[in-house]
Amino acid sequence: MKAHISMQFNLKILFAGILCLFAVGKSGATPRHVYLTWQHDTSGTMTVNYQTMGEAGESMVYFDTKPRRGEAASYRYQAVGTHHQIEGLEDGRWIHWVELTGLKAGSTYYFVAGDARNGFSEERKFATVPDGQQKLRFAVGGDMGTGPALDVLLREAALREPNFAVVGGDIAYAGDRLTNYFRWDSWLDSWERCMVTPKQLTIPMVLAIGNHEVREGTNAVFYRQFFAQQPDRSYYSRKFGKNLVIYLLDSGHLTPHGGAQAEWLDGELAADATIPQRFAVYHVGMYPAYRSFDGAGAVAGRNAWLPIFDRHHLTAAFEHHDHVFKRTKLLRGQSG
Repeated sequence: MKAHISMQFNLKILFAGILCLFAVGKSGATPRHVYLTWQHDTSGTMTVNYQTMGEAGESMVYFDTKPRRGEAASYRYQAVGTHHQIEGLEDGRWIHWVELTGLKAGSTYYFVAGDARNGFSEERKFATVPDGQQKLRFAVGGDMGTGPALDVLLREAALREPNFAVVGGDIAYAGDRLTNYFRWDSWLDSWERCMVTPKQLTIPMVLAIGNHEVREGTNAVFYRQFFAQQPDRSYYSRKFGKNLVIYLLDSGHLTPHGGAQAEWLDGELAADATIPQRFAVYHVGMYPAYRSFDGAGAVAGRNAWLPIFDRHHLTAAFEHHDHVFKRTKLLRGQSG
C-alpha cells in the first residue's frame, strides 16, 4: 500500500492578498461582490460570480487580454450568464454566474461585470491555469470565519502568488441561517479586496463543504447558491495542468462518505492514475488531532475512503475541522 498523508491546515496559516480593492457601487444593482470559481476546465474557462443588491437587467461580463480601463464598450469579448435569488433572503439580492469559455491556457484576462443600465464593477484581472507540465502553487486551509485577522491572513497567502486557493469547509461560519447573510458579506468583502496577488491577479477559489455550511433541515443554501462549482452534487474534482488533480469531498454533511460518493471517488482515482499529484480535500479528518479518534465522521472516513486512497496511491489529503495544525508521518494500511 502506498503511503497516505493527512494534513491539517488551520486558518491561521492560510490565505492572503496584497492589494485591497473596493468596488464602490453607484446604485443598489452595481456589483458588490466579485469572485471567481470554476465549473469546468481550469485552463480554458473561468466563472465570474457577482452579486447585486437590486435587480440587474442582464448578467454580463466584458473581458479582454488587454486592460480597457473599465470601459465596457472597449472590451473585445463578452459573455452572458444567469442570475437567481435565494428564497427567503430578506435583502432580495441577485447572484450572477457568468462562465467565460474559449480562454487560452496560462493567459491573463481583464474584465468588468455588471450591466449597462446599472453599471459595472471596477476592472479586475485573472490568469487561467497553464495546461502543461508547469509548476503550480496553491493555498489550502479551512475554518476561516470573519474578523480582523481574516484580511491579514488573506494578504499573507496572496503574497505567495498562488494559482488558486482551496477552502476545506467552514467558510464564513454562517450556519446556513438566512439571518446570518452578513457573515457571508463580510467574508466575501475580505476575499474580494485581499485575495489579490502582487501582480494584481484576483485568485480563484475552490471550495469544499463543511459542517458550518449546513444545519438540520437545510441544503447548504448559501454554499450551493453563492458559488458556481458543481450544481448536481456536493463533491467533485478539478484538474490543474497535466500534473495535478484535487478531489473536493463531502465528509458526511450533505452526502454520506460511502455509497455513491465512494464509488465516484474510486472511479475518479482509477481514471486519473497517470496524474502524478493527486490530492483530496475534505472537512472532517480521518485522523483527528484534537477530537476523538472514534468520532462518527472520522470512522466513516476511514472505513469508506481510506481503502480507496491506499489502493490508488493518493499523494496526500488535507484535513480540517480541528482548528489545529497537523502534519503526519506516512500512514500505511490504517483503514481499520
